[in-house]
Amino acid sequence: TLCLSLFACGKQPVDTPTQPATQAPTEAPTAAPTEAPTEPPTEAPTEPTVPEIVFAASDETFTDGENTLLTLSAGLPSCETLPQVDAYYKALYDDLRALCELNAQDAAQRRAEFLADGFDFTPWATEVKSSVVRNDGVTLSVVREIYENTGGMHPLITYQAETFDVASQGRLLLADLFTVAEDAYLPRLRDMIVAQMDRLEAEGAVFYYDFAREQLTELLDPMDFALTGDSLLIFFDVYALAPYAAGPQQFYLPLADLADILNPQYFAE
Repeated sequence: TLCLSLFACGKQPVDTPTQPATQAPTEAPTAAPTEAPTEPPTEAPTEPTVPEIVFAASDETFTDGENTLLTLSAGLPSCETLPQVDAYYKALYDDLRALCELNAQDAAQRRAEFLADGFDFTPWATEVKSSVVRNDGVTLSVVREIYENTGGMHPLITYQAETFDVASQGRLLLADLFTVAEDAYLPRLRDMIVAQMDRLEAEGAVFYYDFAREQLTELLDPMDFALTGDSLLIFFDVYALAPYAAGPQQFYLPLADLADILNPQYFAE
């Protein structure tokens, strides 16, 4: 409490203190907006490098010095960026050539027998044609058609295939494609193949042996398969499931129907 008093002079009028002018309230300074933290840019996944595959054709003629006994024509894949795969097919050709050398010796004997009996001799022949059916930078799948005429009643046509893990360059087995054990995926494959066999028989295209369906899983070779863009190709040699006239049997099993058990290492989801 403020008391104003004058001593010895009496009361004097008291001036009312002047109120300071009211100032407009000062606004608090507006803080600069806080920017959301910037996350580092997400790098797009690197696309796998697709190896370049070329076919090296090799042609050889085996003779007895004057007469042609056997001809070999082989077109096998070659890839400079996959040296282990390249070495695989070079070794395969060496084995094929060694087999043809042995067959040429048999052909020489057969030729002598034919000429002695008054028949003409037709030189034997082995021809290999290769095709790449999948090459996506993750897996490389090659199918080889092999034609052999070695003096029998009719020539034979068989199929062989290799599927490689591009990263390791190792050859894959059928089991490598799945996340479940053999006793889980084989029945699935069998049912899909049998369904196609039933359809082919209903169309009159092929008539299979009575035991073909029952022994299908035993006859299935875990290396006789290939991968295409959308299918698992399973094949059986001539005579395995049906008579010679039916030829080798090929079954294309849609990968989409196996998606729940496929190994994601080799199949993008």
